[in-house]
Amino acid sequence: MKKSSSSGGLKSPSPRDASARSAKASSPATPLSPTGAARLRVIISGGSGWLGQFVVHEFLSAMASGGIAGREVDLTVTYYSNEPSLPPAITQGLNCMLVKLDLAESTGIEALIASIKPHALIHLAAESRVGVCQANREMAMRLNCPFSLVEAIQQHCPKCLLMFASTDLVYDGERAPYKPFPVKSIPCNAYGVAKLAFEMEVLKLRYGCVFRLSNMIGPNFRFERKGHKFL
Repeated sequence: MKKSSSSGGLKSPSPRDASARSAKASSPATPLSPTGAARLRVIISGGSGWLGQFVVHEFLSAMASGGIAGREVDLTVTYYSNEPSLPPAITQGLNCMLVKLDLAESTGIEALIASIKPHALIHLAAESRVGVCQANREMAMRLNCPFSLVEAIQQHCPKCLLMFASTDLVYDGERAPYKPFPVKSIPCNAYGVAKLAFEMEVLKLRYGCVFRLSNMIGPNFRFERKGHKFL
């Protein structure tokens, strides 16, 4: 397992280095797996969160069992405050890289997407504490609606599939049953407002999809002791 190192957003040494890497990656040679199929480049954001741990675990298990859809995978897992402690027994022999990423830093996001040019990105990273978002609406919008992520995909890998984990809190809780679109109500809190705003950005992409998740309950954790449930 590899790990990048820097400070701030993406662990990238400097804007100059990031620019050089971006230019170099403008027409990368696509590595092949032993089967001859192109390797899949996948990013999972928020890999240290409660939901992220389970998604990363399932990806690593699939990678160890021969890949996904018959193709081997180059997996990049991002985190911010807590670096995931991925057990060596799981990651042994797999191409998995940890990257510290600050969703509030557009330069780090752009550098990551430009260098990897993912085929798929599963966006799970968020400030999910509803009370914290309500107390700081500007921060909630900055972290939970990272416009620069969509812009980077549009510029560097427009065929990337972006899967976004949203929330049922985009609804106001007053007019059930709901239809997926359009959302005619106003979310009842800052967390829902930011998530709905980013849904609209994701759906501008050629391959953007949104999953509205509800109150999730499950096993305590996979890698980190993060509590009993998501919220």
